[in-house]
Amino acid sequence: MALKLYTFPEASYYFKETVPLTFTFDGRVGGAIDKKIYLRNDDPYRWYDEISLQAVDTNGYSMADGTEGGFYWKLAQTDMELHPLEWELISSGNSISIADALGSDLQGNVTSYIPIWVRVAIPKGLPIQVIKDIVIRISAREHYIENG
Repeated sequence: MALKLYTFPEASYYFKETVPLTFTFDGRVGGAIDKKIYLRNDDPYRWYDEISLQAVDTNGYSMADGTEGGFYWKLAQTDMELHPLEWELISSGNSISIADALGSDLQGNVTSYIPIWVRVAIPKGLPIQVIKDIVIRISAREHYIENG
C-alpha cells in the first residue's frame, strides 16, 4: 500500500505504519498530548478510496480505547487543533474515515497531505513511561491506474 503517515507535510518525513508513534509522559501528573500527523499517497500509479485509520495496541491490551487503566487514543481529521471540549465528543479508540479519495482512474494524488490529529492521554499517579506499543493502522481500497 502506498498510503503513508508523515510527521510533517514533506515526503522525507514519513514513518512506517508498523513503527509506533512514541510519546513520553510524566505519569505523576498525567495529562494529554495532541500531535498533528499527515496521510498521503506516494504512488502516482495507484489511487485510494474507502480510507480509514485507527489506533491499535500491538500488545493486545486496550490502551487505545480507554479500558486499560484510563489510557486512551483519539483521532480526528481536521487541519485545526481541537479544543479540549471537542476532544470530549470523540470516543476513545475511535476510527476515522477519510471522505475524499486520493486520486482517480486517471492518476494517483501524490500532492495532498490529509491532516490528522492524534490525542493520547494517561491518568495521573503513574510512573514516568514511554508509550510505544500503539500503531495507527490504515485500511483502504486500492485501485491500480490503467496504462500506469
